[in-house]
Amino acid sequence: MLKLRVRHFTDTGNKGRVIKTARGTISVTDKENGAAALSFSVAAADADGLTQPLFRVAVEYAIGDGPYKPISRNNIFLVQQLSSDEAAAQDIITYDGETYAFAMLPKHWVIVNERTKDGKRSYHDTAGNPVSAGLIVREELDESKAAGWAPDIIQNYNGTVDSFGNPWQASDKMKFDINVPTQQHKLIEALVNQGMCEVDTWGLEFRVFRPGTTRNKTHVALGGPGVKRIPLKIDGSEKYSSLLVHMDDENKTTFGYAVPNADTRFGTTHMMLTLSGVSDRATANKLAEAAAAEAGSFKTEIAYEWTPDRADSYFPWEHFHVGDTVI
Repeated sequence: MLKLRVRHFTDTGNKGRVIKTARGTISVTDKENGAAALSFSVAAADADGLTQPLFRVAVEYAIGDGPYKPISRNNIFLVQQLSSDEAAAQDIITYDGETYAFAMLPKHWVIVNERTKDGKRSYHDTAGNPVSAGLIVREELDESKAAGWAPDIIQNYNGTVDSFGNPWQASDKMKFDINVPTQQHKLIEALVNQGMCEVDTWGLEFRVFRPGTTRNKTHVALGGPGVKRIPLKIDGSEKYSSLLVHMDDENKTTFGYAVPNADTRFGTTHMMLTLSGVSDRATANKLAEAAAAEAGSFKTEIAYEWTPDRADSYFPWEHFHVGDTVI
């Protein structure tokens, strides 16, 4: 059986007390962009010292009678909202938060520098060549930290290697522009959405990885003893035969890109791919190729239900995370 608990995490970075939560109210939701959301409820009588938002907590889990351990990704949250209903039979306070580093990203801005022209900040090396997401994110967060933002956030990547220590490859790099001023999280979301990197956190570390290196868990095969398979859902409402690719260059160029083995029984259908920050055709073609493969596919949803209490079970946070690719 999977058990969760919430622990107070002090402003100075130390573990605090385990918070007595109302039964069955802890919810952790990982997101595909690397962040996670947390919700939990506490009886007002047990909420000593937690009567205002903006405090940090850590989430821990245990399997059966085993020891509690921190969840293995996005385990520290900043509680930003609380709500209560004193008219209820029992006064319950509900808290909502987000992974600490991700919660802090909107609180600082990407602004102009010497590479800004016509309201756009450009990212490339001194010779005008493409650069890695590690260089872009490190430059932005270092700049923010120098201005006093989130001094306890740690970074272990740069323009040369990712957070695993793996070198960035030429295929990972691109020239990139973004309108300024803009919030930091929008820059990082654009890099993730355009396939330049994957991001997450561990404790107070903000981590940036090469694309395709953290979410692939195809060694995990759901099914078998103890697993209930719920009927699948196949959706063709977002299946297209062609892309219209809209670039972020001076002329706002839009061009067509064919979907491989397209289904044209009902004529040509177009999906619009807007490439924010992309102004060169080579990068646009690379991103369009990946998007075209997805645009031509059915969306299939298969749900599984199981209680992780068997020795041969797969356990969340140990074997996979929400957003991972499994089979």
